[in-house]
Amino acid sequence: MITMLNYYFFKRCLESLPNHIKNNLEYDNDLLFNLSTFLDLGYYYKLFNPIKKDKYKLNIILKSDDRIFDFVLECLYICKKKNDYQGLLLIYAILSNKILSDYITPYINLYVDKKNSYQKLSNMIDYYYTKAIDKIDLTKISIASIFKCGFIYHDFIEQTIHNPLIKVYKFFCSKPYFTRALKRKEFYFTYCTLSTTKIKKLGFLLFDLIINHFKKPKFNQFIYSNKVNTTIFNLGKKPYLIGEETYNYNFDELLDQALKKTNTYIDAINQYIQYDNDKQLKKLWNIDKNEKLN
Repeated sequence: MITMLNYYFFKRCLESLPNHIKNNLEYDNDLLFNLSTFLDLGYYYKLFNPIKKDKYKLNIILKSDDRIFDFVLECLYICKKKNDYQGLLLIYAILSNKILSDYITPYINLYVDKKNSYQKLSNMIDYYYTKAIDKIDLTKISIASIFKCGFIYHDFIEQTIHNPLIKVYKFFCSKPYFTRALKRKEFYFTYCTLSTTKIKKLGFLLFDLIINHFKKPKFNQFIYSNKVNTTIFNLGKKPYLIGEETYNYNFDELLDQALKKTNTYIDAINQYIQYDNDKQLKKLWNIDKNEKLN
């Protein structure tokens, strides 16, 4: 599960916001971390129970289903009506997470093999960018200690997503669901990703072997390592095949493309919020130009 890269990518998205929008937003790094990984909360909800499954499968539904754009639009109507800029910040985060995932998930899957699971590769990427950008070694400092207030279910989140979840997906997750998921996410980044000895790694291996089945994520792959296979970044720009298309982008170039697309969506939202100009929004969302938005 990509985490820190989502956070850094979201920060880059906010850099291009016009000042009249940025000045109305209140946030710190803890909140940006919280929101940038909001779509992944379903992953943590049942993570520590080796048997039970999350009946909502929230992270799968939100990240793999194009209805998320309808969901974002419903959230946007609420934010515009209430003049709620904190809710708008959540919308930016959801879009950045979704679009980034669309760009890098198929790419990362190219490198998955018996020795390198998706989780292991994700950890490599997170470790690499955290060390490069903030000079933080994730084998020595836990993410939970970096973002001590990054695991709170804020009221503005509930107010923004509750009705859109019902309208678009025909269900809603209760506040205790999100609160519990965030607590387990905090526990995960406090205790499960950092080990200065090999004892925890051994314990995770035994847990996976004896108890953890039913296609659950393997605990022994949670711990960050300082061993990074830089092949995944395709620095030599070797060609690769995704679907029926051949590409030769390196990883940073993929991030730039994802950033450009995300900023296009954010700009359309800002035009609608600030100036009631819905032309770009309708074009991106494939809405008839004569249809009136809520």
